[in-house]
Amino acid sequence: MKRRKSRRLTKPAINREALKQNAKFAREGNKAIIAFCKEFGLNSGKAANNINVGLGEIVTHVLNDEQVDIRGIYMTGGDTMVNALRVLGAKGIELIDYVIPQENLGRIIGGKYDGLVVGKGGLTGADDTAISIVKRIFKESSTSNH
Repeated sequence: MKRRKSRRLTKPAINREALKQNAKFAREGNKAIIAFCKEFGLNSGKAANNINVGLGEIVTHVLNDEQVDIRGIYMTGGDTMVNALRVLGAKGIELIDYVIPQENLGRIIGGKYDGLVVGKGGLTGADDTAISIVKRIFKESSTSNH
């Protein structure tokens, strides 16, 4: 298989408005999942697990794309992160720093993506907290040997 040339990012391209909008959607996400489950007669825990496993598979597909240079992963929610990292074959996370409480930065331990920087966000923090985490991912990945 011919290896495609990867594009290198020199500066993080961050769309602040998109990140703020995503934070708003995350806050409303629980309501949407509950409504979805009711509509299709699903147990909300099972539906959430299926969504998280699917997200892990999407992340794997993106990471395996040789046309892009992935510097790290930003995920919201602990369940999302645990399930996605499980699909990636990670054995754990080495904590780098707490950005704010419940908003952490770390590196994957084990598996094919050992050393890749990961950020975990959620429903805490200000509207620009996700931006701060993404910037830290870029900063940490530039000092990484990964």
